[in-house]
Amino acid sequence: MVQNITDHGGTVLAIIPFDEGRMLISSGTDMRVKIWAPEEGREMLMYPRFVQVGDLSTSCSFTEWVRSLACFGDELYVGEGSGHITCIKFQTTKDATGQPKVSMKGAEKPRRFPCHSMGITHMLYVGDNLLVSISFDCTVRVTDVREGRKRMAIKNPSRSRYVGLAFYAEQQELYLLDDTGKFEIWGLQTERLLATHQLAPFGKTVGGLSYHLEPPPVGCPGKPLDFCLVHQADIIESHKFERDLPHKEMEGHSGPVVSVVSVETKGGTRSDGHPDDEEEATPTEGEVPPNGTGSEHGSVHTTTSVFSMSDNHVIYTASVDNTWKNWDPKELQCRLTMSEVTSEIRCMTYAPQNRVVITGNDDGTIRLWNPEGGSPTTCEGHDNTISCLDVGVLHKQEYLFSGSFDGSVAMWDISRRSSKSSLVVNHMALGDFEVQCICYCEHLGYVLAGCNDGTIHLYDPLRSTLVQEFRGHIDSVTCLALDGNFVISGAEDRTIRVWNLLTGQQLKLLKKHRRSVEDLLVLEASGTIVSCATDGWILCWDYTNERVIHQIEQHEEFISIAFKESTSQVIAGTESSKVLLFPLPPDVTEARERGDPLAPPPEVEEEDIMGDVE
Repeated sequence: MVQNITDHGGTVLAIIPFDEGRMLISSGTDMRVKIWAPEEGREMLMYPRFVQVGDLSTSCSFTEWVRSLACFGDELYVGEGSGHITCIKFQTTKDATGQPKVSMKGAEKPRRFPCHSMGITHMLYVGDNLLVSISFDCTVRVTDVREGRKRMAIKNPSRSRYVGLAFYAEQQELYLLDDTGKFEIWGLQTERLLATHQLAPFGKTVGGLSYHLEPPPVGCPGKPLDFCLVHQADIIESHKFERDLPHKEMEGHSGPVVSVVSVETKGGTRSDGHPDDEEEATPTEGEVPPNGTGSEHGSVHTTTSVFSMSDNHVIYTASVDNTWKNWDPKELQCRLTMSEVTSEIRCMTYAPQNRVVITGNDDGTIRLWNPEGGSPTTCEGHDNTISCLDVGVLHKQEYLFSGSFDGSVAMWDISRRSSKSSLVVNHMALGDFEVQCICYCEHLGYVLAGCNDGTIHLYDPLRSTLVQEFRGHIDSVTCLALDGNFVISGAEDRTIRVWNLLTGQQLKLLKKHRRSVEDLLVLEASGTIVSCATDGWILCWDYTNERVIHQIEQHEEFISIAFKESTSQVIAGTESSKVLLFPLPPDVTEARERGDPLAPPPEVEEEDIMGDVE
């Protein structure tokens, strides 16, 4: 310790540099604001002794604790416990001995205006007379301090308190961190949320945030080092920004994008496998033709261009904003938006033979939609939320498979959708646990279902018999995929596991994600696993060798993915309502020599899984 300053009459709550770091301003529970400067004659020392040179509280009294301070030029901004901000103009002079003295400037009176409903905890001056403040009221305010009026207000949707505040002037980006570890990036000029990211695990105490922009090391030309530090109870974590990554964005949704489907055909054929020049089928009795007028269950929201299902490639997305969209894959523009009006959309898939978009809803119903517009057909059979959907061919006929929070899996004959009778062919209860994900195994005719107890069930939908159980995950199974006779599963325990489909044996354990694995797929040509998680990572795995061969990182929470084979792009849906496209390198997508998936996995103690991925 170099010096202990004890002139405050209570706990010091804020301290900031002033005059290019040569002086200090402090405040505390004694409701005083004091200014400190190096003692005369010691200014050039490495550790000068600081003495008090001003007390602004003598001419401007405060009635509550002063928790935050900010300064620009000769103006000091004081954040009070009442939620008010006081602006004080001050001046620096010298006494007879040459010691600096700080006092209020002339006859100018301090300006005081209300800002928050509770005490202000942090403030930051960002230029153009704008002051950003955060408070115990769980809000952020951008205030024009010249006029004392609100410029922008942000309210934390989860009612969590913001504990960290930073600003990047070049990009005009405002960085916010709340006490749950959620990191937000806001555009100050656009006044919109650009990205969110979970920087700390739930349950961890988060205390603050600092942003740093440093030049590259000497002799190493490149971009500046761009990172932020997250202050936790026991550690400080560094998080690096990756900017200008090659990606494209499809804008249109206003809520989390829960499903992404990429439908591609080759050789000029339609999604159902018929030639492009084949005459369009006439809707059968009971079906709704394209561009119908809508019904009580759904309606056309907007159509931006003319298209037909003869297109070789279509992208569909679904969101909890209760819409699903049809996108032009080249222009990345929305061509059609369909709205659900009676219940929240939770999942979506596409049936290529029947040429229908299928959505699962929060009220336990399933809607069958014409991809070109019109009213949907409603199917009932579950007693709770439809959490997952898949389609597959059994005995040359396409069926729909659904999983629900009611703990059951159903099989539907969607070719009879014009019939007024139930489409349910089989309904099997798997137990008391919610079904979170489903995957149809076409070469065996079996269905895989992942539950929130960490178990994966393999069952025969025709005989209604349980064939196999896969146990190993210690939290909810969120996604499933198949690579021949290998099952790949992702879960909220942040792991990906590879199983022998026929024996139920766990073969591989892949660990790198820092948050829940939300979705995954397998690239057919290379056998690469592509996974996404709410940690902002999309990882490409050579799972036979248990290693990551490509990584994409964004300040987003990824919750759904699909693969656009024609352009080797992964399409990702995010919690912040974005749909992003990222290119994948050839070593990820092209065929390569693969290792032996049956090689024994490394010995990993089950209880260490959660700790190792921190």
